Amino acid sequence: PGSSEVICGASSSLIDFTPWFDTATDTDMPTMGFQGDYATLNVDDLSPQSGASGRVQEGHDVLTEGGLLKVMAGTYSETTTIGKNLTLTASGNPTIQNLIMNGTGKVMTVGGPFGISGALTMTDGLIATTSTNVITLLDGATANTGATLSYVDGPMKAMHSAATAKTFNFPIGKSGTGWRYATLSLNQTSASAT
Repeated sequence: PGSSEVICGASSSLIDFTPWFDTATDTDMPTMGFQGDYATLNVDDLSPQSGASGRVQEGHDVLTEGGLLKVMAGTYSETTTIGKNLTLTASGNPTIQNLIMNGTGKVMTVGGPFGISGALTMTDGLIATTSTNVITLLDGATANTGATLSYVDGPMKAMHSAATAKTFNFPIGKSGTGWRYATLSLNQTSASAT
């Protein structure tokens, strides 16, 4: 009672705690009840999930337009559709199974390294990356080629660790220049990661 920050008891493993606020600031004191700040939210794959959507998707959906979504290290077995301007940061190297960029005129800025284990689908909008804040297609992951108004604005990576041929699509481009996707065919002769 009082100052404890630990949730204990028989039902403690059933509490869906993600997404959570980054600050305890009440944004509208005159209004009854706590009015949280949805500009920065955190998600963690360790939280039990009670809703139909995944943890990252739930954070996206309630995040303020242009906000910051902090994704903790872990594996997120979900499909996340980005439809607003936001910055997605990473603690550790989180992996999202499927990521869909589908927001007309919207930009998702990557603020840390992310892995995609299933599919990256560029439908509408941009994903902005840098050499350190990059998206990596993990072994077995795929990407479409993107479109005129939907591409990765910056570098991206792909991994392959089987002694087989593999074709990678890189839906890349450069703001101001436009979409310039690349397709790379790799014929690997050893099973070491490339």
